[in-house]
Amino acid sequence: MATTFKLAKCSEIMDRLSLLPDEILSENILSHLPTKEAVRTSTLAHRWRFLWSCIPGLDLDFNSSEKVAACSHHSRKEIFRKGGKAASDYVKWVDQVVRTCSRSSTALRHFCICFRLDKSFSHEIDSWRIFSLGKGVEVLELDFCVEEYMDDGPRYALPSIQPHLFPKLRLLKSLYLGGLSINNDSLERLLLECQFLERLQLRSVTSLTEVHNWLPHLPDLSGLKHLKLTLDGLDWTNEQIRRAQNLHGMASLIKAAPRVQRLTLMLVLQLHPELNIREEEFANLNLQFLRVIEIVGFNGREVESELAVQSSKGAPSLEKLIIDLRYPPLRGRISGEYGCCSGSKIEEWRRSALEIKQRLPSKVELVII
Repeated sequence: MATTFKLAKCSEIMDRLSLLPDEILSENILSHLPTKEAVRTSTLAHRWRFLWSCIPGLDLDFNSSEKVAACSHHSRKEIFRKGGKAASDYVKWVDQVVRTCSRSSTALRHFCICFRLDKSFSHEIDSWRIFSLGKGVEVLELDFCVEEYMDDGPRYALPSIQPHLFPKLRLLKSLYLGGLSINNDSLERLLLECQFLERLQLRSVTSLTEVHNWLPHLPDLSGLKHLKLTLDGLDWTNEQIRRAQNLHGMASLIKAAPRVQRLTLMLVLQLHPELNIREEEFANLNLQFLRVIEIVGFNGREVESELAVQSSKGAPSLEKLIIDLRYPPLRGRISGEYGCCSGSKIEEWRRSALEIKQRLPSKVELVII
């Protein structure tokens, strides 16, 4: 009897909701639900089938990182196995949602792809990218490096943007590229057309470490408010000359964003201990608007402390230096954010971070996480 009453009550509520105009349902109800939950409402009744695709400023977040983080190491290897079922299922899921949204005229606010997909899915990824830009997306995230330690397969190569999409790039406010490759000309053109970009994050992007090859052509990134870089190519895997070139290229990329307010440097791989963080690399940064510098993945090494100090010297208005001891790919997990390190080792890193305070201007607040 109680179950029958509950079902009747739910049916009554659904009937009342169905009396509301589509605009009210999409703007006041569905727009407040996560993508997956909004899509599930399509099974409620025939009228609700495509209603979710009319949400103004649709937020399509296909982020799988939380699900992956909950898996064991063996399970994660299976998930990211080349040609595995998990990748095919993920692609089918995104394809299905994108096809449905293509029928709607609503604008797209946020489009996020977060799964380890390689070159074999290039056709699908290209279609998603063209779809999102065509919808006037404001926040675009293409992250294919969910797990740092997995063996690299052939990476998805981001092609040159078609000229008819250039006006759409001017609507882009935030761009995240991770775990893909892009040639220098395409990257230069992409950044050049993103005239109103406010936030840029580059993580494990092949060819970014070759940035020194296109220094004379770096586009003006003066609109950026937040620049987030993973420091690739500065570890043991590169020769000394190569490391110096990569460091110079990254410093130049920072210089191209003179109005940046927050700078985040991600240390996924250990910096080479002999890396020369020369003062001249950062002497002409002149970041007058920079308020916050964040160093993520700090392990107490001298070269990391030098990076923190030197990067702060070109920021006369700096208010806060954040030293985050957590391993970047593990941030946000319920446990294990610091990797497999012992409590005593973490305290050692913390003491090293505290010593940086002596080399900072007194007005700069040092925050250690």
